[in-house]
Amino acid sequence: MIFEKHYDYACKPAPRPRVMRGHAVRDEKYQAWKTRVGLDWRQSHGMLTQRAGFEWYEVSIRISGPMRGDLDNYAKSVLDALVGCQAIPSDAVKYLRGLHVEYCGNDETCFWVGITGGSSKDSFAD
Repeated sequence: MIFEKHYDYACKPAPRPRVMRGHAVRDEKYQAWKTRVGLDWRQSHGMLTQRAGFEWYEVSIRISGPMRGDLDNYAKSVLDALVGCQAIPSDAVKYLRGLHVEYCGNDETCFWVGITGGSSKDSFAD
């Protein structure tokens, strides 16, 4: 079973942690982006990924458009959004058994997320 979603806006990289006067500073634009991604996922799929009863997940991410920085920061931001909206329970290795991230060039500013999953009796043993 696969759940997928095409987002017609730019993928944002996870920001570096910043501390000012001993307090962590949150990037409000990044938080708003994560919330938007989560709401769009929930609007398309609701809680279906949780109800599927998967014990483990594999996530594929395809990103296109202008990018700066490291690809892993973009993957982290998408995973944070998926965990935040409860599309996957966690990005810990216990749950996330596979991650594929691909940069597709500058043609169009968008990104795509696909989630598959299974149980221990499928192909992975705990």
